[in-house]
Amino acid sequence: MAGDYVDEYITMFEVLARRANMKLDDPANLRMFAQGLHRGLAERCIDIESPDTFAQWMHTAQRQQNIGCESSLFNMTAMETRYLILWKRISQN
Repeated sequence: MAGDYVDEYITMFEVLARRANMKLDDPANLRMFAQGLHRGLAERCIDIESPDTFAQWMHTAQRQQNIGCESSLFNMTAMETRYLILWKRISQN
């Protein structure tokens, strides 16, 4: 996972949800948000903090992303790993 993955996902989800006039705190929309996260990250959010609102999900996902960033490297697909390596190279320039 790239370091900015969660922030980018949150922003995109929020923009699209508002365009669709979706209520962010609706349980169905919270499930949709959680399903868009990497599985391990969503599971950590639920297991550790059990968020109930969009704001809680947003902060929990950001916090868990920061905490689990290094350990999540072991759960990444080959494509995600390549993306992360490329992202880090671009970010350093």
